[in-house]
Amino acid sequence: MVRQLSFAAGNRLTVGGLKPGTIATLALGTTRVESILGDGRRQVLGFHLKGEQLLQPLPLLEMRPIALTAGVVYLANRSDLNRCGNCQFEADGSPDSALRRQLQRMTTQITLLGRCTAMERVAAFLVDMSYRVGFPGKTGTVIGLPMKREDIADYLGLNSEPVSRLFSKLKARRVIDMPKPGRVILLDQQVLTGLSPVTAGTLACQFDAA
Repeated sequence: MVRQLSFAAGNRLTVGGLKPGTIATLALGTTRVESILGDGRRQVLGFHLKGEQLLQPLPLLEMRPIALTAGVVYLANRSDLNRCGNCQFEADGSPDSALRRQLQRMTTQITLLGRCTAMERVAAFLVDMSYRVGFPGKTGTVIGLPMKREDIADYLGLNSEPVSRLFSKLKARRVIDMPKPGRVILLDQQVLTGLSPVTAGTLACQFDAA
Protein backbone atom coordinates (compact mmCIF):
# COMPACT_ATOMS: atom_id res chain seq x y z
CA MET A 1 0.00 0.00 0.00
CA VAL A 2 1.28 3.45 -0.93
CA ARG A 3 1.03 6.12 1.76
CA GLN A 4 0.99 9.78 0.76
CA LEU A 5 2.38 12.51 2.99
CA SER A 6 1.73 16.10 1.98
CA PHE A 7 4.01 18.94 3.04
CA ALA A 8 4.05 22.72 2.75
CA ALA A 9 6.87 24.95 1.55
CA GLY A 10 9.35 25.62 4.33
CA ASN A 11 8.64 22.40 6.23
CA ARG A 12 11.47 20.16 7.35
CA LEU A 13 10.99 16.61 6.06
CA THR A 14 11.94 13.59 8.16
CA VAL A 15 12.34 10.15 6.58
CA GLY A 16 14.32 8.48 9.36
CA GLY A 17 13.06 5.40 11.20
CA LEU A 18 11.39 3.81 8.19
CA LYS A 19 10.84 0.05 8.12
CA PRO A 20 13.39 -1.94 6.07
CA GLY A 21 12.40 -2.02 2.41
CA THR A 22 10.38 1.19 2.60
CA ILE A 23 11.11 3.70 -0.15
CA ALA A 24 10.37 7.40 0.28
CA THR A 25 9.85 8.97 -3.14
CA LEU A 26 9.28 12.65 -3.82
CA ALA A 27 6.16 12.47 -5.97
CA LEU A 28 5.68 16.22 -6.22
CA GLY A 29 7.73 19.23 -5.21
CA THR A 30 11.39 20.11 -4.59
CA THR A 31 13.47 19.91 -1.43
CA ARG A 32 16.81 21.35 -0.41
CA VAL A 33 19.23 19.21 1.61
CA GLU A 34 21.36 21.33 3.89
CA SER A 35 23.85 21.00 6.71
CA ILE A 36 24.41 23.65 9.37
CA LEU A 37 28.02 24.14 10.49
CA GLY A 38 28.98 24.65 14.11
CA ASP A 39 29.26 28.42 13.63
CA GLY A 40 25.80 28.66 12.10
CA ARG A 41 26.82 28.82 8.45
CA ARG A 42 24.81 26.74 5.99
CA GLN A 43 26.02 24.42 3.26
CA VAL A 44 23.49 23.21 0.70
CA LEU A 45 24.39 19.60 -0.09
CA GLY A 46 21.93 19.05 -2.90
CA PHE A 47 18.35 19.13 -4.12
CA HIS A 48 15.73 16.40 -4.33
CA LEU A 49 13.51 16.74 -7.37
CA LYS A 50 10.24 15.15 -8.46
CA GLY A 51 10.56 11.38 -8.83
CA GLU A 52 13.74 11.06 -6.78
CA GLN A 53 14.16 9.13 -3.55
CA LEU A 54 14.67 10.77 -0.16
CA LEU A 55 17.49 8.91 1.55
CA GLN A 56 17.66 8.55 5.31
CA PRO A 57 20.18 10.95 6.85
CA LEU A 58 23.69 9.79 7.72
CA PRO A 59 24.16 9.44 11.49
CA LEU A 60 27.37 11.49 11.57
CA LEU A 61 26.07 14.38 9.48
CA GLU A 62 23.24 16.71 10.37
CA MET A 63 21.35 16.73 7.06
CA ARG A 64 18.07 18.63 6.91
CA PRO A 65 15.70 18.19 3.94
CA ILE A 66 13.74 21.45 3.66
CA ALA A 67 10.75 21.78 1.33
CA LEU A 68 11.23 24.54 -1.24
CA THR A 69 7.71 24.04 -2.58
CA ALA A 70 4.58 22.27 -1.44
CA GLY A 71 4.59 18.63 -2.41
CA VAL A 72 3.87 14.98 -1.71
CA VAL A 73 6.04 12.07 -0.57
CA TYR A 74 5.10 8.46 -1.33
CA LEU A 75 6.04 5.87 1.31
CA ALA A 76 5.83 2.32 0.01
CA ASN A 77 7.61 -0.94 -0.60
CA ARG A 78 9.18 -1.35 -4.02
CA SER A 79 6.55 -3.94 -5.00
CA ASP A 80 3.78 -1.47 -4.12
CA LEU A 81 5.34 1.24 -6.29
CA ASN A 82 5.51 -1.19 -9.20
CA ARG A 83 1.74 -1.60 -8.95
CA CYS A 84 1.10 2.13 -8.70
CA GLY A 85 0.50 3.22 -12.29
CA ASN A 86 0.24 6.93 -11.44
CA CYS A 87 3.40 7.03 -9.28
CA GLN A 88 6.42 8.65 -10.89
CA PHE A 89 9.76 7.56 -9.48
CA GLU A 90 13.29 6.83 -10.58
CA ALA A 91 13.53 4.13 -13.23
CA ASP A 92 15.70 1.98 -10.99
CA GLY A 93 14.08 2.60 -7.63
CA SER A 94 16.16 0.31 -5.44
CA PRO A 95 17.78 1.97 -2.42
CA ASP A 96 21.23 0.86 -3.59
CA SER A 97 20.77 2.52 -6.97
CA ALA A 98 19.46 5.72 -5.41
CA LEU A 99 22.43 5.77 -3.03
CA ARG A 100 24.81 5.25 -5.96
CA ARG A 101 23.32 8.22 -7.80
CA GLN A 102 23.60 10.35 -4.67
CA LEU A 103 27.26 9.39 -4.24
CA GLN A 104 27.96 10.14 -7.90
CA ARG A 105 26.46 13.60 -7.50
CA MET A 106 28.47 14.17 -4.33
CA THR A 107 31.67 13.16 -6.14
CA THR A 108 30.84 15.63 -8.90
CA GLN A 109 30.16 18.29 -6.28
CA ILE A 110 33.56 17.73 -4.64
CA THR A 111 35.23 18.22 -8.03
CA LEU A 112 33.25 21.39 -8.69
CA LEU A 113 34.05 22.97 -5.34
CA GLY A 114 37.69 21.96 -5.34
CA ARG A 115 38.79 22.53 -8.92
CA CYS A 116 36.30 24.56 -10.95
CA THR A 117 35.80 28.27 -11.49
CA ALA A 118 32.54 30.05 -10.71
CA MET A 119 31.41 29.90 -14.36
CA GLU A 120 32.28 26.21 -14.58
CA ARG A 121 30.21 25.52 -11.45
CA VAL A 122 27.17 27.40 -12.75
CA ALA A 123 27.40 25.69 -16.15
CA ALA A 124 27.66 22.25 -14.55
CA PHE A 125 24.68 23.00 -12.31
CA LEU A 126 22.47 24.00 -15.25
CA VAL A 127 23.47 20.94 -17.28
CA ASP A 128 22.79 18.71 -14.26
CA MET A 129 19.34 20.23 -13.84
CA SER A 130 18.59 19.83 -17.54
CA TYR A 131 19.23 16.08 -17.28
CA ARG A 132 17.09 15.74 -14.18
CA VAL A 133 14.06 17.97 -14.87
CA GLY A 134 14.54 19.49 -18.33
CA PHE A 135 12.02 19.11 -21.12
CA PRO A 136 12.06 20.21 -24.77
CA GLY A 137 10.74 23.68 -25.59
CA LYS A 138 10.41 25.68 -28.78
CA THR A 139 13.82 27.34 -28.41
CA GLY A 140 15.70 24.89 -26.20
CA THR A 141 15.62 22.75 -23.09
CA VAL A 142 13.35 24.23 -20.41
CA ILE A 143 14.18 23.73 -16.73
CA GLY A 144 12.32 24.90 -13.65
CA LEU A 145 14.42 26.28 -10.82
CA PRO A 146 12.20 26.65 -7.73
CA MET A 147 15.24 27.27 -5.53
CA LYS A 148 16.42 30.80 -4.74
CA ARG A 149 19.72 32.19 -6.00
CA GLU A 150 20.98 32.00 -2.40
CA ASP A 151 20.29 28.24 -2.42
CA ILE A 152 22.15 27.80 -5.70
CA ALA A 153 25.03 29.92 -4.42
CA ASP A 154 25.34 27.89 -1.20
CA TYR A 155 25.26 24.68 -3.22
CA LEU A 156 28.04 25.91 -5.52
CA GLY A 157 30.15 27.45 -2.76
CA LEU A 158 29.63 30.98 -4.07
CA ASN A 159 27.88 34.19 -3.06
CA SER A 160 24.51 35.01 -4.59
CA GLU A 161 25.80 38.15 -6.37
CA PRO A 162 28.34 36.29 -8.57
CA VAL A 163 25.72 33.65 -9.38
CA SER A 164 23.28 36.34 -10.56
CA ARG A 165 26.01 38.02 -12.64
CA LEU A 166 26.96 34.72 -14.29
CA PHE A 167 23.33 33.95 -15.14
CA SER A 168 23.07 37.42 -16.69
CA LYS A 169 26.32 36.91 -18.62
CA LEU A 170 25.06 33.60 -20.03
CA LYS A 171 21.82 35.31 -21.03
CA ALA A 172 23.71 38.15 -22.74
CA ARG A 173 25.72 35.58 -24.71
CA ARG A 174 22.42 33.89 -25.68
CA VAL A 175 23.47 30.63 -24.09
CA ILE A 176 20.40 30.72 -21.83
CA ASP A 177 17.19 32.71 -21.53
CA MET A 178 15.27 33.57 -18.37
CA PRO A 179 11.71 34.37 -19.50
CA LYS A 180 10.37 34.54 -15.94
CA PRO A 181 11.53 33.91 -12.38
CA GLY A 182 12.15 30.24 -11.67
CA ARG A 183 12.48 29.24 -15.32
CA VAL A 184 15.58 28.93 -17.50
CA ILE A 185 15.78 27.90 -21.16
CA LEU A 186 19.04 26.43 -22.40
CA LEU A 187 19.33 27.97 -25.85
CA ASP A 188 22.70 26.40 -26.64
CA GLN A 189 23.34 23.36 -24.46
CA GLN A 190 26.43 22.41 -26.44
CA VAL A 191 28.12 25.69 -25.57
CA LEU A 192 26.96 25.42 -21.97
CA THR A 193 28.34 21.89 -21.67
CA GLY A 194 31.67 23.04 -23.06
CA LEU A 195 32.01 25.74 -20.39
CA SER A 196 32.79 23.20 -17.67
CA PRO A 197 35.17 20.21 -17.76
CA VAL A 198 32.87 18.44 -15.31
CA THR A 199 29.88 18.49 -17.67
CA ALA A 200 32.02 17.07 -20.47
CA GLY A 201 32.94 13.92 -18.55
CA THR A 202 31.77 13.41 -14.99
CA LEU A 203 28.11 14.24 -15.54
CA ALA A 204 27.94 12.10 -18.68
CA CYS A 205 29.25 9.10 -16.74
CA GLN A 206 26.87 9.86 -13.90
CA PHE A 207 23.73 9.80 -16.00
CA ASP A 208 24.86 6.88 -18.16
CA ALA A 209 25.25 4.86 -14.95
CA ALA A 210 21.80 5.90 -13.74
